[in-house]
Amino acid sequence: MHGNVSNRIDSPMGWGTAISVISSAVGFILKWGPIIWGLIGFVIGVLLGFLIQFTLHKVKNKKGNNTEVFVLIHCTEEEVEGIKELLRTHQTLGMAMVHHLKES
Repeated sequence: MHGNVSNRIDSPMGWGTAISVISSAVGFILKWGPIIWGLIGFVIGVLLGFLIQFTLHKVKNKKGNNTEVFVLIHCTEEEVEGIKELLRTHQTLGMAMVHHLKES
């Protein structure tokens, strides 16, 4: 879930709007009135939306990312150590070398 900011805030804003409408209606009965309770409901709804979104994102990430990529690099003997170090710095899970014998 690496969408832009608009995608990340849509759900919390929807929750904020829904809870704001409900709390505004209830606010006609309560002491502080519908405007204050509507704002309180909006804040609570946005926080609830972010909490739900965060929880769903955590559950989705627990399943793991099973993507595997196989990269074949053809290089000279002098470049091998540099390429190995580059792959290690990018947290490569596995590495193997195949030496080709020169034909005579």
